[in-house]
Amino acid sequence: MQKSTYGVQGDATRTRDVTAKVQAIVDGGERRFAAWRLGEGDDPALQTLKSLSVDYTVDGDPRKATVLDGEKISLGEIIDREPTALVQRKDDGKLLLEAWQNGQYELKMASGKTLRCKVDGIPAAQPIDCPWEVRFPSKAGAPESIVLDKLVSWSQHSDSGVKYFSGTAIYRKTIHLSPDALAAGRTIYLDWAQLPSLRM
Repeated sequence: MQKSTYGVQGDATRTRDVTAKVQAIVDGGERRFAAWRLGEGDDPALQTLKSLSVDYTVDGDPRKATVLDGEKISLGEIIDREPTALVQRKDDGKLLLEAWQNGQYELKMASGKTLRCKVDGIPAAQPIDCPWEVRFPSKAGAPESIVLDKLVSWSQHSDSGVKYFSGTAIYRKTIHLSPDALAAGRTIYLDWAQLPSLRM
């Protein structure tokens, strides 16, 4: 991590050096996060559209990423690749394989033993087409709530209160699932990386 700044583009008086904050987020294991988080506790320009700019290196190769409030910044090359499976040890000591894709899986143990498991029957992601309700804090410059037909960056919204809003909001929607989706033992995931879709 070389340097990170957060604030109003071209206005040094309303821009903060957030290198330490970004480094702390990355050190915590996150490589993709929302720009507005850098204003928590020290917003350099309330109710004004700000941007996050990060200069960093990957294997000696200099990189620069810049996003606006309401958008997420991604650092690195393969960080957004969707994991295909996760192995956990249950309370009774048995191993549990949780897979998101059908296929043949192999797990190599420290002892040298290889465990194999075939996974099939995982359904394709179901699209989520119904609108989203977004509720904003009161007296924050944005309307109390808006309805989005699809998820878009706040910076692209026509309402200036939404476009320049900096802070947190609550997203709400009702999803109707088929009886098969609610079958016993099945876990349902909301796939934020590929919205609008639902994975089970």
